[in-house]
Amino acid sequence: MKRVSLWLVLLLVACSGDAPVNSDYNPSIDFSAYQSFSFGEPLIQAEPGSVARDPRVMETIRETVVEDLASRPMSHVDAGGDISITISIAAANETAVDQWGMSWDGDGGFSSAGGTFEFKAGTLVLDFFDASSGQLAWRGWSHGAMTRTNDPDLDFLAQLVVAMLAQYPPTSGEE
Repeated sequence: MKRVSLWLVLLLVACSGDAPVNSDYNPSIDFSAYQSFSFGEPLIQAEPGSVARDPRVMETIRETVVEDLASRPMSHVDAGGDISITISIAAANETAVDQWGMSWDGDGGFSSAGGTFEFKAGTLVLDFFDASSGQLAWRGWSHGAMTRTNDPDLDFLAQLVVAMLAQYPPTSGEE
């Protein structure tokens, strides 16, 4: 789909812990003009069986967005909203380096100990497109480690979406 960002990488669907949220926006957009929103086609990039593909994940994200934006007040419509929201989620393996401790190396110096390990990580991206121009108006995203189980932490996911949407609409002082 033309509207989906090509640089989307990974998903944060079901994290256990804090994940930073980020946002960016088009400063030429008048966000006060938006009164309604609809959802575009979602994008999920994950292996079959991944927690990212659990239908409850997309349902939780959509319901949280609808609830949050309704308090603005913005109306959810099935199609033809002022904003088209695309939800992009993905999951993949990442490798990290873990270093711990210092030890005497026997030659009069110290050395560090450590190793590498793989973990599941992901990113959640919410793209808000101006429906009339197709121009990206606002983007929120988060990236972090996912749950080790196949059961997504839907409460955490909802909190993550709320934290992301707390940055929408951008205030005039944001850069």
